[in-house]
Amino acid sequence: MTTLEGKVIEKYTQRPVPLATIRIGGQEFLTDSEGKFSIDIPKGTVQIRAVKEGFDDTVFSLSLIANTTVTVQMTPKFRAL
Repeated sequence: MTTLEGKVIEKYTQRPVPLATIRIGGQEFLTDSEGKFSIDIPKGTVQIRAVKEGFDDTVFSLSLIANTTVTVQMTPKFRAL
């Protein structure tokens, strides 16, 4: 097992994105009020998806061989006026 820690932020303002859903395999986790999360998962390559209403989904792969810290940038959806 390894620990994946991270923070989800808004791409342009760098502000935290609270209560974003982090999906890894069949598991889901929520970020805290500061956009942070910590997950114990098996070592290996995983696909990570960050989801939050009002933002585009962010998807990336990561090879975990030791404890890892990531910053996930989410892009807000813009609406045409």
